Amino acid sequence: MSVAITTQWTLHSCNTTCSSPIQIDELIHVKFSDLFIPARTLPYGVYQLKLTAIMKAATNITSTASTYVMVIPSVIQANLIQMGTSLVTRSYQKNFTLDPGTFSTNPDEVRLDASDWNYTYYCTTASLFSSSQLMTPLLPIDDPNYMIQNTSCFKNNSGNQIEWEYNSNVYWKSTLNIFARALKPNKTYQFIVNMTTKFNRIQQGVGYLLVHVEDNESPLISIA
Repeated sequence: MSVAITTQWTLHSCNTTCSSPIQIDELIHVKFSDLFIPARTLPYGVYQLKLTAIMKAATNITSTASTYVMVIPSVIQANLIQMGTSLVTRSYQKNFTLDPGTFSTNPDEVRLDASDWNYTYYCTTASLFSSSQLMTPLLPIDDPNYMIQNTSCFKNNSGNQIEWEYNSNVYWKSTLNIFARALKPNKTYQFIVNMTTKFNRIQQGVGYLLVHVEDNESPLISIA
């Protein structure tokens, strides 16, 4: 014969102590024996999840069990161009834009705010990136010593003109413009962006894109 019981979940924040229950979002149903917590309903931190079972025929008879859960930041899906494409072909004669501030996604937010992030860009030729020649860490493209590094993509290929610039607020650096003739034709380059949030250095994402530069007016070809 089964015993009729009622169940009740309580959640306690353990960032300081686990003594006081927290106010629970209405999307979290606490009367079921199973507990389902939808995404984005709990802030980052450590929580105690406590289940209390009460016998209906004798409410003074109870049993409790608990477990602990740590809610941590998700990894950012850093996308340099739309749809997270990994390889594109671009014309030597045309500008192109890298825009991780628009095309990246954060599972912890409905919409990623480009101004909440720091952006660091790297570039090297694809052949060096995949070979043992790359023995030293890459420098960001805006590092003063980047142009003298052997792995630099920009070797004054376009004369004295500017080869790239940040298209948005300089502090955000969320959009990077690469100008026509800045890269050598008939070569493949690897662009990398490292994104870190301004509010929580633990949360970050890294995006990669191979760009093959053609010396003609070929149509856009992309591989997801």
